[in-house]
Amino acid sequence: MVDLALKHFLRRPPTFYNKERHTIVTRIIECIVLPLAIMSFVALCLVRMFYLPHWLAIRVAPWADIILLQPMTNTFPLIPVSLPLLWILLNCVGNAKLWEMLDMWDDSATVSIMF
Repeated sequence: MVDLALKHFLRRPPTFYNKERHTIVTRIIECIVLPLAIMSFVALCLVRMFYLPHWLAIRVAPWADIILLQPMTNTFPLIPVSLPLLWILLNCVGNAKLWEMLDMWDDSATVSIMF
């Protein structure tokens, strides 16, 4: 009995929250936020690499450090910080949808009682 339950455990249809979590993590964070953050850090590092040595006469790190290492070390700590914020926003959206459905149900119930 337990073996049968464990076999069919992963065959359940995904819940609304699992679908939303998947959307947030894969679509929003991995496909939009993270690439934008990396591109902005790389742009800032390129400005730093080309601007500082010529006009300010300041020695900068090698290009590999500036273009590869610094954007990654600045971007990866942002991922765990953004997940709780996105989870709270998802919870607020879900509660708003639930309240809207309850309001629609309550309005239809009062209309049907009147007639």
